Amino acid sequence: MTNLRPLHAVTRAWRNRQGLLRADLEGQVEARTLQLREANRELQEFAYTVSHDLRAPLRHLEGFAELLSRNLEGKPGALDDKGRHYLNRITGASRAMGSLIDDLLTFSRLANQEMHATTVDLDRMFNSLREQLPPEFSLEIGALGKVKGDPSQLRQAFLELLTNAQKFSAPKPAPQGWVHQVGRRQERTIFEVGDNGVGFDPAFADKIFGVFQRLHPREDFEGTGIGLAIVARVIQHHGGDVWAESQPGEGARIFFTLESVEEA
Repeated sequence: MTNLRPLHAVTRAWRNRQGLLRADLEGQVEARTLQLREANRELQEFAYTVSHDLRAPLRHLEGFAELLSRNLEGKPGALDDKGRHYLNRITGASRAMGSLIDDLLTFSRLANQEMHATTVDLDRMFNSLREQLPPEFSLEIGALGKVKGDPSQLRQAFLELLTNAQKFSAPKPAPQGWVHQVGRRQERTIFEVGDNGVGFDPAFADKIFGVFQRLHPREDFEGTGIGLAIVARVIQHHGGDVWAESQPGEGARIFFTLESVEEA
């Protein structure tokens, strides 16, 4: 009868080695996870500190600019057109910086924000968001159905998408946008938010979801350059994908996937 002891010994050694490798890998994953959590915590603390330290001087700038304007307006000849222009630039820059701080805080908080998933009626949500857009922006909303997700986070992402579509289609004689359900991808539903705006070079389609990535001059279109980064983070937080298609002068189409909830 064949002696199986050597074979058993080799098997035990192999299993022990596999166990050690698995334990080592799990230890590395746990260590990396802890490092990532610590980095996110430090980022949030940094963002909060920067926000707190910058808001006070910004409020002072805007407040004193307004007081100065009122004071000079009451004195004939004290404030000419150039002076008004300078004061308006100070006020505008202060408000823009305030918006940038708000968006940075929103982006940083999304990293560790707990998701409270529930059933979200997209038709109802997008129709309510329509009311926050200028009346001259024509928005077509298709049958979208319901998805599983965090209502607060999704609402924020969808408002960013609609605001983006409205902003870049505003130069057109008849600015238009649309929201449609367009198919399935990896057991998730694909949605599209599009517009007939200025569009962009498709070579930069991946960059538009990065922080501070702008494809158009700041003088032409206002914004902080963080809106689509917030969209990407929210969708990815929901386990979905987000991507863009466009051509210069032919508008843009932003696609994203979410888990649909089937009607009973």
